[in-house]
Amino acid sequence: MAGQLLPPAQSLFTDVILSLIGKLGGKPDFNSIKPGGVPLGAFLTALGAFLTALVAFLTALVAFLIVAAVVYFFVVKPYEAAKTRYARTETDAAPDENVVLLTEIRDLLAGGPGEI
Repeated sequence: MAGQLLPPAQSLFTDVILSLIGKLGGKPDFNSIKPGGVPLGAFLTALGAFLTALVAFLTALVAFLIVAAVVYFFVVKPYEAAKTRYARTETDAAPDENVVLLTEIRDLLAGGPGEI
């Protein structure tokens, strides 16, 4: 939702600030500014495109971090807590009858032919 609100707010803020600066300086069109006779229109256009891409990247990064935090704290952490709380301990369970019988047979066979 914040990603949908950012471009109009950014555009409104930029328009207001640029119009105020333009009224103070007398030139509302900053593409025609030539400080020292050097035209800066193409440079400002490229800089604006770079800053727009940078803002879009930062917005996507912040949105990703928010989603990752929500998933971690509302899915992963509760799952781990429930898993440790409700996990069965294997030491409480008695060994299976078949395991006990096979262990006795193994021990008898290891003793040699005289003990059977």
